[in-house]
Amino acid sequence: MQLVKLSDVKKGDWVRLVRNGQPTAKTYQRDYYERSEKKYCLTDIDNINAWVFRKGETLVFLDCSF
Repeated sequence: MQLVKLSDVKKGDWVRLVRNGQPTAKTYQRDYYERSEKKYCLTDIDNINAWVFRKGETLVFLDCSF
């Protein structure tokens, strides 16, 4: 896995958030940029009705595998 900023991730890529230097269990798909919030929308791949919004400088792990 590769550690990158969320703003550098392409739309549609799967990522995992970072907590204490380790990847979290949930996998998210990077969705759209919400201009009014100035944050990126991440959709949970297990539950498409669950979203989280994070700033662009948030560190995430890229190239997730199951």
